[in-house]
Amino acid sequence: MAPHSGRPVKPIDQDQCPALRRKAGWNAKVQGLRQFQGKTMKKIVCGVDGTDHSQVALLAAAELAAKFGADLTICLVNVVFDTSPRSPHVPRTDAEAQQILDDASGFLASHGHGAAKAVVLKNREASSGLIDFALANQIDHIVIGTGDKRGLSRLFLGSVAADVAARAPCTVIIAR
Repeated sequence: MAPHSGRPVKPIDQDQCPALRRKAGWNAKVQGLRQFQGKTMKKIVCGVDGTDHSQVALLAAAELAAKFGADLTICLVNVVFDTSPRSPHVPRTDAEAQQILDDASGFLASHGHGAAKAVVLKNREASSGLIDFALANQIDHIVIGTGDKRGLSRLFLGSVAADVAARAPCTVIIAR
């Protein structure tokens, strides 16, 4: 069969093609994010922890930053547990935390996105660390991932994502 039979090609109707409807819906949502309650998207922070879920959030944050010309910061909160005042327990060494950020930057580069600022924070809670960073740096949007839940847990977001969404001083985008 010839690649073109000479008949006029009928354009695909967006209403009849589910893939085009989803893409148009996503584009409309992204356009709506440009101005959300009078806030502009100039500074975005993405919380990462080295999991697949944080990679999904990282891609979403990078795409938003590229689309709107916003500054992107990748943030890893190294949670500190106070076991005693003299020796707090840190679950990751500084080198491990930096390796996670380097891997995240490499992941962005492998997907065609530019460099982002990377920051390691220490805090007693991951959600408080992200929120404090957002307040201190006048962040407009936080992007965070959450896991794939099953059964009853599908009703709830991850505890960090839910806490950030509830307490953040800015818009929070939860990527799945």
